[in-house]
Amino acid sequence: MVESAADDKLPQRFFQPKTDGALADKSLDPTKLEKAKSYYYTLMGWDAHTGIPTPERLEELGIT
Repeated sequence: MVESAADDKLPQRFFQPKTDGALADKSLDPTKLEKAKSYYYTLMGWDAHTGIPTPERLEELGIT
């Protein structure tokens, strides 16, 4: 089974504001999270859109 960026997602409840505590009335912005995920993939040598390692990265790691 090949995993991809579509598998790297959070449940919808993570994007809803909290009801109490230090983060009350705060929520994650899904757009910002997607942008951060793409940035992470790029840093890892993975395709920013699919989340799959690039052929160059696989070669660096000695994986065929």
